[in-house]
Amino acid sequence: MRLILCDDDASFLSMLSARIRDGFSRDAEIRTCTDGNALMEEISAAPADAVFLDIDMPDADGFSLAEQIRKKTPGCMVVFCTCHNELVYESFEYEPLWFLCKDRLENSLGPVLAKIEERTRAAQKEYIVRAGSMLRRVSCEDILYVDVQKHKVRLHLKNETVEFRGRLSDAEENLPERDFVKINSGNIVNLKWVSSIRGSEIILENAETLAVSRSARRMVRDAFYSYLEEM
Repeated sequence: MRLILCDDDASFLSMLSARIRDGFSRDAEIRTCTDGNALMEEISAAPADAVFLDIDMPDADGFSLAEQIRKKTPGCMVVFCTCHNELVYESFEYEPLWFLCKDRLENSLGPVLAKIEERTRAAQKEYIVRAGSMLRRVSCEDILYVDVQKHKVRLHLKNETVEFRGRLSDAEENLPERDFVKINSGNIVNLKWVSSIRGSEIILENAETLAVSRSARRMVRDAFYSYLEEM
């Protein structure tokens, strides 16, 4: 997990960074910066999972920076940090994860970190494969597509295929709805790995071709367009 803290008060940055390290139940890369230009450079270098952002800074206010962040990395969570509690309603326009009052940091930081962890885990969902005595975790984003053959579900990854007894409907329930689409009665595709759609076929990034059923063509195209728009 990568976090960026931006505040023109260096002492507050140091304190916040230390408290976040103490409060997280997992390792996190924490970067700090004291102005908006440095913040956007950090985000350009590597996207952040969450940004703790001061609203009142001399070079650029936190609201305008939040707008830039939302355009550049739509999935990034923004936590506004300020002593100006009267700005809470104005902040809603920028859809922050949280509005953190600096004078209540000790009581509020814990729930904020818990929410960030919850959202991050949801975005990095894993498929738990159970086959006999085997128990394996597979990252959903590594799955190119899923099919079923002779009562066995097969997860097709880049360099291997993981198979286990089951039904395609069970696999569908355990995959993120935003990222996966059922293209026919026997295949579910990860939209991340779709290169193009041509007529009744989907071409994956690895050049594999899969058939799209007539009844699913419009739905598959709409899902693919929506996915590209959200990237």
